[in-house]
Amino acid sequence: MSQLIYLICAAFILTVVLTKLAIKKFTIKGLVSDDFHKEGKPKKPISGGIAVAGAFTILMLVMYFINQNITTLILLLAFLTSAAIGLFDDIFGFPPKSKFFIVSCAAIPLLWLVPWELKPMLMIFLLVAVASNWTNMLAGFNGLEMGTGMIAILFLAGSSNNPASSILYIYTACLFAFLLFNKYPATVFPGDVGTLPIGTMMVAAYLIGAPLLSLGILLIPYAIDSGLKFLSTGIMDRREHQPTGIENGRLVPRGKYISLIKVVMWLGFRKEWQVVAVIWGIEIALGIVTLLI
Repeated sequence: MSQLIYLICAAFILTVVLTKLAIKKFTIKGLVSDDFHKEGKPKKPISGGIAVAGAFTILMLVMYFINQNITTLILLLAFLTSAAIGLFDDIFGFPPKSKFFIVSCAAIPLLWLVPWELKPMLMIFLLVAVASNWTNMLAGFNGLEMGTGMIAILFLAGSSNNPASSILYIYTACLFAFLLFNKYPATVFPGDVGTLPIGTMMVAAYLIGAPLLSLGILLIPYAIDSGLKFLSTGIMDRREHQPTGIENGRLVPRGKYISLIKVVMWLGFRKEWQVVAVIWGIEIALGIVTLLI
């Protein structure tokens, strides 16, 4: 237990250091994007999730050298595959239909954790593709992606009896450290390099002992958001999405598509931090359910 605490603390500190470095370097290099939900749309560094990827990778290598557990390397390889795909997506922007299948490549390392039979292998590819795309879609507001993902990973770790679940606690520490800079008002955005791996690690959590039902419950907000968007407008490129407007500090729904975020706004929550807090609250409530069932 003390060893895990040291690793968690190291993950937190290293992520803080790397995030600060990323903010500084990306700002100098002009790797920034508009913060659409602020007056004047100030520019903030993008793809800051690379700091999470760097810190988590270092800690996983340390953990492997300590425990010599091959599961650690398998999960790390899946994570890095997803993060690399996210980074390429940040740079080049994959078309939505292609992206769905490209993201599923992160499932390849995870096949070593399931029987080599067609049905379970196809199931893992599908789960990774769906979960990773969903954790990338419920996004766009300060702290939303990383905070919701952190909550989900933490509860999945708590529902697993596998010693390998310590990997999930370390990842949670990385996400929490990054969230300190990404929460409202954010000073950095995670980019797809930060959001896609969350879905992959949620599936990995299931493969190392978290119940499939718990995974399904924690994916409910993502499923609702994705379903509303698809039913209202079909498959859309993110460049076709009209960002939520901001008037006198209050969010204004725009565009034809419907989303979970818009539903929350229609309920009267018009501050960015309020919208994010509601989604976090929903995910926490669902997490508590997973511990009770």
